[in-house]
Order: sequence, then C-alpha cells, then structure tokens
Amino acid sequence: MEDFGRGHRYNRYVTRFGRSPTWNPATDYYGSMTFADNNGGIITSSQGATINLEWNVAGHLLQSITGYRNHWFSAANDEGTPYDITKSGGYITSYDQKSQEFRITSEPDSQRKFDYTAGIYYITTDNDSLQRTRYGNDAGTNQASDTLYNNLTALGGAGQALLQDSLNLSYKYTNNFVKNESTAAYGSIDWHLSDPLTLTTGYRFSTEKRETANGVWLADPGVGGDFTQAFGTATTAATLPTNPTDLAAANRLAARYFGSTATWASIGGTNQGYIRQVALLRNSTLGTSSLYNVKDADRAWKGDLNTANISLKNRFNENLTVYGVLQYGEKAGIAQLDSRGVSSLVKKERTTGYEVGVRTSFLDDTLAINANAFVNNIKDFQTTVNLIDPVTTAANINARPNLSYDENLAFQSLVGNLPGIRVKGLEIDAAYRGIEYLSLRLAAAYNDARYSKDAYLARPSEVNPATHPAAYYNAKGDTLDNAPKYTANLSADYNKPVFGKYIFHTTANYRFTSSYQTSPSIYNEVDAYGLLDVGIGFGRRDGLFDINFIAKNALNEKYNIKGWDSYTASLPRWIGVVLSTKLF
Repeated sequence: MEDFGRGHRYNRYVTRFGRSPTWNPATDYYGSMTFADNNGGIITSSQGATINLEWNVAGHLLQSITGYRNHWFSAANDEGTPYDITKSGGYITSYDQKSQEFRITSEPDSQRKFDYTAGIYYITTDNDSLQRTRYGNDAGTNQASDTLYNNLTALGGAGQALLQDSLNLSYKYTNNFVKNESTAAYGSIDWHLSDPLTLTTGYRFSTEKRETANGVWLADPGVGGDFTQAFGTATTAATLPTNPTDLAAANRLAARYFGSTATWASIGGTNQGYIRQVALLRNSTLGTSSLYNVKDADRAWKGDLNTANISLKNRFNENLTVYGVLQYGEKAGIAQLDSRGVSSLVKKERTTGYEVGVRTSFLDDTLAINANAFVNNIKDFQTTVNLIDPVTTAANINARPNLSYDENLAFQSLVGNLPGIRVKGLEIDAAYRGIEYLSLRLAAAYNDARYSKDAYLARPSEVNPATHPAAYYNAKGDTLDNAPKYTANLSADYNKPVFGKYIFHTTANYRFTSSYQTSPSIYNEVDAYGLLDVGIGFGRRDGLFDINFIAKNALNEKYNIKGWDSYTASLPRWIGVVLSTKLF
C-alpha cells in the first residue's frame, strides 16, 4: 500500500521531535495517539409541545393533533493531532417543526361490514446548519507538499512564517438551509369479508415542496488575506499582480517576509515563486475559487407522492393467523447544491413491497411465534453517491504535483439516485413465558440487500489508479453498504416479587450482527460480533424506588471499523448503577 497524504504530513511532525520519519499506513495509523486538545463540549437543547383534542360524536372519533418541536445542536471538533491545525470547528444545527392533523375514525361495530379512518395532515420543517473550520498556524505546514515544505524550511524564518501565515486564523463557513412543506390526505378501510377474513385497503396522497439554499464563504480571511488579494483565487496557477490594489498587497507580503524596505519587484524571482506557491497552497485548502454567498438552489423539488397498500388477513383460529401485503410508496426528491454551488435535483424514490406472514401461539399461549418473508423492489433509490470533486482534486494536484491526475482524484458526497435495489429477507419473532417470573424472547432476521440494476460507484480507496484508471465501477449484484445479512437479539428477563411490596429483577440481552461493509473498500469491513448487556436490581413494585446494576458490552467485545484511512473505536465495557424513582 502507498500513502499519498497523511503519512507525508505526519512525517514532518515526528521529524521535528527526533523520531523516526518512517510511516507505515498499515500499522502506524492505529498505533498513534489521538489528541483532542481543541475538542469542545457538545451542547444540545430541545423543546416541544402538543395539543390533542378528541370528540366522540355520532359513532365516530374526531381528533385534532397540533404539534411543535425545536432542536439545537452544537459540536466543536479537533483534527486529532497535538498541533495547531484546526480549531473552533464542527457542526451547529437548529431544527424547527410545526404540524397539524385532523382525523376521523369510525367506532368498531360488529354489525358493520367495514371500519375506516381518514384525515388530512400538514407539516413544515426548517433546518439551518453551519459547518465551520478555523485554521491554526500549523495548517500551512500540514497542507504543504514535501517540495514546498523543504524549500521554505531551508529559507529559514521567512519560510516558516510564510507557512504559518498562509492559513492561520482563516475561518471557513458552509451554511445550509433546508425548508420542507407537505400537505396530505389519507384514508384506510378494513373490509370484514367474513368473521375471520379481513381485507384492508389504504391510500395517501400528498403534495411536497423541498427548498434548499447553501453558501460557502470566509467569515475571516485570517492572517494571509493578502495572498489571495495579490494573486487571485486560482488553485493551480497564481496570476501576477497587475492592478494597483493587487500590487500593493504583493508589496506588503514582500515587506512582511523579506524586510520592511522590500518590494515585490526587489525580492527576486525565487522568493516571488515561494510566495506564489504559498498563495496556491492557501487557495487550494480554502477552496477560494468555489466560495459563494448563500443562494437558493435553482429549482425547488415540487411534486406529488402516492402511497397505497392492500392486505388480506385470515384468522383460522385463536392460535393461527396468516396474512399477505402488497404496498407501494414514494419518497420525495430533494434540491441540493454541490461544492461549487451548482444545483441539482434528486428524483423521488419508488418502492413496491410484498410480504407474507404468519402469527401463531402454542403451549396454552405461553409460546408465540411470528414470522414473515418479504421482497422490496426500489426504483431510483436515494443514497449518498460520490462524484468527482473538482475543488479538492485541484487542491490535491497543488499539494502533490509529482502524482498523476488519477492519483490526485477526489470525490464529493452528494445525494443521488441509483436505478434499482432489491431487498429480500425473512424475519422471526418468538416469545416464551411458560416459566414463572421468566420471559424469553428471540428476534432474528435474514436480510439480502443488493443493487439490482447497473449502479456505478466511486472506486474503492485502495485501488491503484495507475493500473485501474476508471473512476467508477459497476456494482450490480453487490451487497449494499451497512447491510449485515444476519442479525439476532436474544433476551431474558426475570422479575420476582419479594418481601411483599418489593421486586427482584435481572435481565440479559445478547445482540448478534454478522459481518458487513461500510464502503466498497475491502478494508472498511466490520467483523461479525455480539454484544451482551446484563443487569440486576431491586426496587419497589410501585416504582417509587429502584436500583439497578448494569454492564453494557459485558464481554468487552470489539466491533470497530478499521477502515482504509480512518478508525472508528468501539465502545468498551461500561459498568454503572442506575437509581430511579417517580414522584407519584
């Protein structure tokens, strides 16, 4: 394997402290300490309110349901090194939702051949998010190519200052605003064809509007604003200063780094070249050629959505019920902007699903088993797709000029449509309560989710572009990411009354997940794992007092994603005590 980015930058740092500069991405990435010296606390808040009104009249239940919810989240992140590369970065978002529903439901009547529910529904949501990054005085060194770093280091103090000032205190914002609005009408009827046989039909129609606005800009140009002023925003070739404003900025740079009396003309071609290269380094990192003020997507996504279902249920006796379901649903499309501010629309997603199942009980109703089989065919599947990112690719070319275009190729993640997905599987849910005070439950599933039509995905990270230059490959027939084939959950609960008004309780829950991929890369695989949670406690039967000793991941199972260039740690064993009560 060959490391094109992180290894080169890491080597510069370890060399400063007299350590071996040799970087092996297969081992050293996971052996290095992660620093979080600039991490901030996560701050969240949430408010909500509902008003429910009900009126029983003329054999019907009339309902009005009014809702409001607000959520706010803020995180401050660190890049994981002990150096001043980025700080005050992270994600801030606020979400606001208002909804109103009016519903009518017929009261059950054994003499009537059908029961029904109908209603109208309205919801509007506003989601404002901000992604921010403030660069520190080590950011230039982190981003510089080896050639530029070595040349400026040899230059001495002036070269080090050029690297430090190139990005120091620059503050980049990415703002996103999403507003959605939906108005719907729906209805469902249960047709009682006979005492055991019921046919259910339902339909929902809605009109949708999805609006998006986005902006990427510098809230603070930082110390190095003159680099961009003097040489423009290009990321591959810095223009020479010609007009008086640009030339004045270039003269200020010359005086700052090569003496107070120096001018752009007097510092010579070599030093001019260094300043121009630092300007390109700054521009490629900040993406200055792709900055833009907040603007709306060219078109909002507007359209109608249809959802329908037909199900037939037959209750043969008290212990056996079988059913079949045919359903169709549509998911609204979206409007979005890419890293350059270019608008695109994502088509609505359409799903046709088939399901058959059985519900049974045995052993005097102490054992219940429910099982079903299903197939879902999805057209225009909405998912994250990777498209070539011209901004980051240009930055890579500037930082690594010795590599080919294919080796510097970078992708951006956008929501897009893939032609077809087929998901099929089996599910079983069993519960046993035949032993006094003890209840056992098993829920297991087999799930096979694959690309059913031609789907061109970005090549995996480890593929050598020199031997496989194609940027995309056809994934038809492959399993989807994050889709384990087998999952199971086995739980046991024991609750025994003791000492009259008290209760002793213990629980154990084991969750199994088979191996799965988190991306097409062979390195982004999570091995099969099982997590055991246990608890034992004692409390009052009325809930006024309870103490519970619990252990999460009691076997200390590791289930992390190793990844190609990242590492997601698993949560280790956690042991704690939970005290609970209620006021009345």
